[in-house]
Amino acid sequence: MRISLSRGLDSGPGELDVELFEYSLDWLLEAHRRYGEPVFSLICLRLSNMPQVAAALGEAQGQALVDSLLVRFVDSVRAADRCTQTGDDTLWLLLPYTDGEARMKVEQRLRRLSDLFEDQSPAIGLQVGGVTAPMDLRMHEDAGILMERVASRLS
Repeated sequence: MRISLSRGLDSGPGELDVELFEYSLDWLLEAHRRYGEPVFSLICLRLSNMPQVAAALGEAQGQALVDSLLVRFVDSVRAADRCTQTGDDTLWLLLPYTDGEARMKVEQRLRRLSDLFEDQSPAIGLQVGGVTAPMDLRMHEDAGILMERVASRLS
């Protein structure tokens, strides 16, 4: 049995396929390097315990639970923000004009959303990590490398 994020993510105005998401992130990185603006944040959300949830609840009920959580995540994203998913368990948020303090608030809000599902047995685990430009960027990092670095912190 397999539960997937991608089965519950319907294409909405802020939801991009991975290639377009990485293109947008590369554009922000280049604009920031050239002009020093805009400040932006990148957040990675990884759901864990998906196989255990599928085994305990069954694939259909487990998928419905993940879809419900995903809808709440996507609904919390502003119109100017962008999101995509990579793999069955990872969601990305690109937040233009969002500094480090605002990113922390978004991360807290996302963690509170996942708390609504804590009572499920087994609980869906959520790992959240992110970076903010300019303070967390490294020289010559492109979208793919930056996303790998952020995702590796959640392993």
